[in-house]
Formats: sequence, C-alpha cells, structure tokens
Amino acid sequence: MNEFQAAMGLLNLKYFDSEIEKRGKVATRYRQNLSGIAGLSFRPIREGITQNYAYLPVSFDPAVFGANRDQVSDTLKQYGIFARKYFYPLTSEAACYAGQFDPAKTPVALTASRNVLTLPMYASLPLSDVDDICEIVAGCKN
Repeated sequence: MNEFQAAMGLLNLKYFDSEIEKRGKVATRYRQNLSGIAGLSFRPIREGITQNYAYLPVSFDPAVFGANRDQVSDTLKQYGIFARKYFYPLTSEAACYAGQFDPAKTPVALTASRNVLTLPMYASLPLSDVDDICEIVAGCKN
C-alpha cells in the first residue's frame, strides 16, 4: 500500500461502521427473503464473529433447487443483475495446472466451485432491489 492509498483508507475509516451496518441490513433482507427455499443455503452465521458483509455467497444444490448456479446466474444477467460465480474456476482446473492436480481430491472445493454464487452486495443497494433480486432467484427454482 502506498502513502496515498493509506491516506484514503484513513479518511474513509469514519464511514466504516455505517457501511457495515447498511450492508448488514441488505444481508438480513436477502436471508429473510430466501431462507427456507429448499436447495439454496447461506453460510452459517457464527456466534461471536463480527461480519463485514463484503460478499453474500449462496450455495445451490441443483438436485434439490432444480436449477444450478450457472442457470441462476444467467437468469439474473437477463435482468441486468451481475452475480459472481465464487471460487470459480477451481485453481486446480486452471490451464497452468493441467494434469498436475486432480480436482476430485478436493471435493469440498470442487463442489463450491460449481455451486456458489455471490449476490449483489453493497451498502446503498435499495431493499426494494434486494426484493426484486430475491424474486428472480426464487423464480429459478423448479
């Protein structure tokens, strides 16, 4: 980090708690709207851990949800909503590692690389937009 970046960081510290609080409200709304949908799960909230809500990853179990992560992502794109495929591509599947590592030997990472999507998350995201995003995601369930 250079001096300018450090100065900008220091200037923005006064907004830090407020930004996290706003992001927390967005995350809570997502959880309220999408919790209980079979085949869609959130990372557990661990007691005693303060979240920064930088990302909102959700996992899809295609066999239960009826659509996979890529289908949900493509549907969101049709509405101009960008959701990021998280943990994708799996590092061991990168061309530079071709033939060196077997992705099947890291099944948890392999599953995450296929099933995790991060939904839009930022402090100024209107809750009405969160509701719309959730409606689209829920509408992908078959």
